Amino acid sequence: MKLLNEIIDLLMADDGSLSTALLKTKVLLYRIGQSELVEWVDAELTGYSTRESVPEYRRLHGKVIGTITNGFYFHYKQQIALGHLSEEHRNFLEQNLEMRSISVIESTVNGVEKGSTYGTPIEPEICAGLSSVYENGYAIQQASTVFQVGQFQQILIEVRSRLLTFILKLQDEIGDSVSDNEAKAAAANTDVTSMFNGAVIGNNATFQINGSHNQQSIHNVTVKGDRKALHDKLRDIKVQEADIDDLDAAIAEDRDFPVVESDYGPKVKKWIGGMINKAASGVWEVKLGVATGVLTNALSAYYGIAS
Repeated sequence: MKLLNEIIDLLMADDGSLSTALLKTKVLLYRIGQSELVEWVDAELTGYSTRESVPEYRRLHGKVIGTITNGFYFHYKQQIALGHLSEEHRNFLEQNLEMRSISVIESTVNGVEKGSTYGTPIEPEICAGLSSVYENGYAIQQASTVFQVGQFQQILIEVRSRLLTFILKLQDEIGDSVSDNEAKAAAANTDVTSMFNGAVIGNNATFQINGSHNQQSIHNVTVKGDRKALHDKLRDIKVQEADIDDLDAAIAEDRDFPVVESDYGPKVKKWIGGMINKAASGVWEVKLGVATGVLTNALSAYYGIAS
């Protein structure tokens, strides 16, 4: 499939536009019938709308730097004292969730010299509150949280690497010399959702996009055989208690069935099928395109196998 090679070429090139690669990935997902997976692509292209939806790789760590003065003497570029604050308040000032689009981040990186810093100003009323620890009439005139530009570069590297991993895995599954229709048919017989989640979202991670009419979550359980953790994660994705009880019964009935590479026992597979039907009919509040991935991620972690 020509589009796969185009995306790979962009991601591999030193000067390849990550924004263009993401746009082409969006086209690719629609062409292979996997449009349900574009939320992450759209969020990276247009920016994240809520702090809760921002992935951990977009968390920046900086220092609070400012000007301290008593009206006569000015001390510039001073690190502001934060030791008297709670950890929560220090994190609020020293960390930032980068919500801007990939194109804006690329512009930030390209517009400054290597090793430079990027600052976000702190509100004057907060500066006034932080001034209470200073004596002899000194106060904070202005302050910013300063981040190394290298952290923005790391965001670009993370997105590029995760996207490339997914595209290469997809290419292995459907081939790169097939037509659009052949690629769509091949994708329909492949668990593209789990492939995407594993490569892009990452293991043991949660990704959530909140829009006016859409909510999607991906949860992973981390402890093998932890039934309570499995139940909690299923409740998080709004699986009903009756369905959880049915899964427990299915697991018990399949207890002598060897589980290898997500090949669950017949009763558990039947339960998954029932949940997929509920997603398709709207009874279960999870999109059909992500239902399989959500369930197999949780069950694979419970069984201690790779999803």
